[in-house]
Order: sequence, then structure tokens, then C-alpha cells
Amino acid sequence: MSITEFMKVTIWVSLLVGLLSISFNTISPSGGWTGIFASKNDFAQFAASGVITGFSGLIGGLRRNIFYPSLICIALSTYLLIKADSAGALIATSGSCLIVLGIKFLGRFRGFARFFLLAFMFLVLLFVVLFVSLNLPAMQQILLDATGKDATMTGRTELWEVAFDEIEKRPIFGTGYKAYWIPGNSMAEQLWEKFGIASKQGFHFHNTIISNAVEIGIFGVLILVYIFFSSSYRIACWALNDPCSETFFVFGLTAFTLILMNTEVMFFSQFHKQTVLVIAAMAYAARLRGVLVPKCLQHDSPRARLIRA
Repeated sequence: MSITEFMKVTIWVSLLVGLLSISFNTISPSGGWTGIFASKNDFAQFAASGVITGFSGLIGGLRRNIFYPSLICIALSTYLLIKADSAGALIATSGSCLIVLGIKFLGRFRGFARFFLLAFMFLVLLFVVLFVSLNLPAMQQILLDATGKDATMTGRTELWEVAFDEIEKRPIFGTGYKAYWIPGNSMAEQLWEKFGIASKQGFHFHNTIISNAVEIGIFGVLILVYIFFSSSYRIACWALNDPCSETFFVFGLTAFTLILMNTEVMFFSQFHKQTVLVIAAMAYAARLRGVLVPKCLQHDSPRARLIRA
């Protein structure tokens, strides 16, 4: 399947599931919508993917077969994302759309001008990181007030402490893939009881790297990090060299995953939408190996269009 076909499928599926979520909507105990999903977070991530897909179609060009469906998709998905009331998904979606805009802006330049802008953006990012680090307590309080979270980020910090203890017990290979959150595991049972998870399903450590380190160990995480970040690098270069709706779409989903993986588990879970999207992005990045040599300072690469053939 070409990247164009995959993007169209994502748009139409987003519209269909969005309408079904409105028609058969359910509400979570916290008040956020869950649509036809089992949890608020899954629903929010679905809506976020629709926003990113629609946004990419809008800014990538005025092709009728993508532009108008994208316009409807972003309107519907934005409404659903707001109704989901997930601060993490809202922040990650906004951030990824801004990053896509930055890539589109950089795509207009070439050579030294692009290098200068990349260096400038890096220095700005470095300044922001240093500023936040030096004023961490105040910035943390501002973030908590804005999102309505408590100091534990709704229990996440407590879960991370438990996770680090588990990693310390089995640091190299972990407890096994999907072998921690199972009935009978005493620590999992305690956490389910503490956080009121009666179904004993859909619960995790709310951080992709930490959660995977518990299950597949440091060895597995190193493989995971290499695959994901090398793919992300190729996709970023692809979007810079060949800016269009399709490349913005794949890059936007990758950026969203990169941001949200700090507070959610984005991959790898069987039959999970976000995992499917991440693996699809990796597959398209793998195709670049034989077609495009990533050169971030290159202005254009017509060979990259072969990916969409």
C-alpha cells in the first residue's frame, strides 16, 4: 500500500469511527468522552491521530481528493479531542502540529539557510530546556494548574517508582513480553487494587520506555530505541526533502508518538491502533533505505516520490 492510500484510509476510518463515537458515546467516570472505546486515553489518541492526519492534508496541498476530506476530518477530530478531556493528548497533538509546521517552513529553504535555521531552532530548544530546568518547581506548578493534575500526575510518579524497582530486579531481559500485568502477579494485583482497576485490564506504567524496560529489559529497550529513533530520523529527513501531505502525515504521527510516549505506552501492543500506525511509519521509513539517502540539508529529492507510487 502506498503512503497516499494509507493516508486516505486513515482519513476515512477516522471519519467513520468519529461518527460512531458520537452516535454511541459513553462517558468516563472523570467526565471525559470515551466514544466507542474502552478508555478515555484510547479515545483521545484516536481523535489526535485524526487531527494530525487532517492537518497534514490541509497544509500539504490543495489536492481535492485529500484536502476536503481532511477538512472534515480535522473539524470532527478536534471536537472529539476536546470532549475526551485528555491533557496529554491535547499537548502532544498541538506540539506535533507545530513541529509539522516547522518542517513545512524549513522545506522552503536550502543549503546554508536551512542549516542556519536548524541551528537556530536547536539553540532555542536548548534555551527552553535550560530555562525549564532552572525553574522546574514553578514550571511544574504552572503545568499542573493548567492540566488539573495533582503532583503525582494522577498516580504516574508512584507507578514509575514501582517500575524502577522491577527493572532493578531483572535489568537485562525483564519479566517477559506482556508478562507483568497478569492475574496472579502479586505486585500487579496490589496496583490494580490501589488504583481501583476492577477489570484488571488496560493498565500500564504510563511511559513507553519504562514499561518496555520492565517487560523486555534494557536489552530489548535498546533495540526498540534504535528502531524507532532511526526510523524517526529518516522520516524527518523525508519530510524536509519532499514536503507534501503524505510526508507530513507520517512525520506528524511520529512526532505525536515521540511526545506522548513520555506519559503513555505507545507501542508495542497487539491490535492497538497506535502500534499499527507506528509500525506503518517504520515500514515506510525502511523503504527509504533503498530509495533515499537522508540528507537534511538537501532541498529536494524526487526519488522520494517513488514511495508514494
